[in-house]
Amino acid sequence: AIDIDAAVEEIYFGKFPRAWSILGSTTPGYDASLEGTWPFDQDEANRLLDEAGWTTRDADGIRTKDGARLSARWIAWTPVPDDRVALANAIQSDLKAVGFDLVREVLEPGAYNEQYGPKTFDVTDWGFSGADPDLLRSHLHTDGFQNASQVSDPEIDALLEGAIATTDTDARAELYAQLQQWNAQHVAIVPLYSPALITAVGDTVSGLAYDIYGRPLFYGVTVG
Repeated sequence: AIDIDAAVEEIYFGKFPRAWSILGSTTPGYDASLEGTWPFDQDEANRLLDEAGWTTRDADGIRTKDGARLSARWIAWTPVPDDRVALANAIQSDLKAVGFDLVREVLEPGAYNEQYGPKTFDVTDWGFSGADPDLLRSHLHTDGFQNASQVSDPEIDALLEGAIATTDTDARAELYAQLQQWNAQHVAIVPLYSPALITAVGDTVSGLAYDIYGRPLFYGVTVG
C-alpha cells in the first residue's frame, strides 16, 4: 500500500535511492535479487485486507472488523527533520487510502524511551548503517538491543549467530541473503531509502580521506 518510490523521489529529489533490503547496496552480503520485488499495488493491498476480514469501514473510511479499527501506533522522537515529517505523512496518506489508520506520535526522548523499553507501540522509525552486515544482529536477534519489531525466532537467531561465527565469505553471504529474503517476506523492517553523505571540497584542499562509513577524515588535510 505504500508508494515508496514516489515518496523517496519527491522528498529527496533523486539524491537518495530507494532501499529494497535491510542491507545497503554497498554493504557486503547485499542481496541484489530483491531489487524491484516490492512494487506499489494498491489493488493488491485492498485485496489482502479484504481477504483478512477487514471488509467494513467506519465514517472516516478506516477499515473495521469485529468492532475494532484497523489501526497501528507509530512513535518517533524529537527533533524530527522536515524530510522525515514529509516521509511519514506520505506513508500515512497511502495507508489511509486503503483504510489503514497509522497514528503517529512525536515524543520527547525521555517519553520515547519510556515507550520503547516495554514496547508499547506498533511501529517506530530510524536509520542505521554499518560496514559489516552483522549490524542486523542488533535489529533481528531475540536479544538485539534495537529489536523494535520484537522478532524472536530461533531460526533467525541461528542464522545471525552462524554468520558472525564463520570467516567463510561465501557462507556468510548466503546466510545474510537468507535473512534479507526472510525480511522481504515477513517485513519486520520496512526499508525506505539509502542516505549518503555529501561532501563539497574546494580545489585548494588536498589529502582528504574517508573512513569505512563514508565520513570525512581531516587529519591529513592541507589547504594550499
